[in-house]
Amino acid sequence: MDTDPFIRRAVQQAADNRLVLNALQAALRTLQQYCGITCRAEGEVFPLDFEAEIRLVSRAVELVKSGVVSVPPPPGLEKTIDLDEDEQPGDEARVLHALHVARYVLSIHSGMGGVFDGEEHILNFRLQTDLLTDAMEMMGVDMSKPLHAPIPRGDPHEDDDDDA
Repeated sequence: MDTDPFIRRAVQQAADNRLVLNALQAALRTLQQYCGITCRAEGEVFPLDFEAEIRLVSRAVELVKSGVVSVPPPPGLEKTIDLDEDEQPGDEARVLHALHVARYVLSIHSGMGGVFDGEEHILNFRLQTDLLTDAMEMMGVDMSKPLHAPIPRGDPHEDDDDDA
């Protein structure tokens, strides 16, 4: 039995997983670094609050680090490793959602004026959004089509008072 296809696939899988992990870690560091700075846009001043995004991306980083999630094989490559089909879709979806949210948040804040260390700077997250875009493409997202803004996850009635 020729093991070369298995070895090539394992090497490619490891490289793809590293790309996704690096993109998530870069986004996480950026979100942590800029969380809480004062931002200016269209005459309004507000602090950046990325706490929810930091939690989301942190969980995705741990999923990828743990090896639970692996990037899908390139199109046309036969699936040669038996993955746990019950676990995979939910975990992959969590990682994709984290990539999408991080990319969206960094994209909408790129170009805004931010004040840190007493000086105003223009926020530029181009490198991070490019890394996140590459990772999303690696996971099979067609980036040539417009993406909808990510919808917050969770129970919409979670904060409702239960008077009954």
